[in-house]
Amino acid sequence: MSAGHPVISDPPQTPVSQAGSGLGFLPPLLRRLLTTGIVPAAGWDKLTYAARAAILGAPTDEAIAERLTEAGLLTAYQSVRVKAGELAGLSLGNYRVLDKIGAGGMGVVFRAEHHRLRQPVAVKALLVSPEKNRKALDRFFQEVQAVTRLKHPHIVAAIDAGEEPGAGPEGRPVPYLVMEYVPGRNLDTWSRPTARSRSSRRAFSPTRSPTP
Repeated sequence: MSAGHPVISDPPQTPVSQAGSGLGFLPPLLRRLLTTGIVPAAGWDKLTYAARAAILGAPTDEAIAERLTEAGLLTAYQSVRVKAGELAGLSLGNYRVLDKIGAGGMGVVFRAEHHRLRQPVAVKALLVSPEKNRKALDRFFQEVQAVTRLKHPHIVAAIDAGEEPGAGPEGRPVPYLVMEYVPGRNLDTWSRPTARSRSSRRAFSPTRSPTP
């Protein structure tokens, strides 16, 4: 402490992970994000007093989402979903959905992480109605069983599988498969011809007359 000038520090705060019913003082959206694990409690606990105050003082749910994103507690994808009120499916079992990697006719693949271990994973979620497409559901679980039996260094390994109640459209359960996450370009971008490759093919085409 310098002479005549007291040192100002952040007031003591109870970590969310230890607060229990103390979450009641939080805005409803933030409380739900923390209790579902969409916003990690450990990340919230590490924020400075000023950063927490800025989030708690946000006038709307949209502003809360924006300030959580600025603080690094929501990804851009999560923020869009939160602003749209689409929180269902952002937490699947032990996994927190972070981003959308791709989609097909029956499901979506997400980049995610384990809530506690923070291990990055890829999660394939089936989003079709079991009542309308029972064959698709059966085929999905057959795929899950087949993938879990595959063991090869060049094949992405299955880690986990489950079904999240109420995470799908109209509150339907969402079956999901958890796999290793391998960062990099997807197959579509690798197979899509670039301007340079198209130019090279034209230059060496056997049907093209050589330039004199």
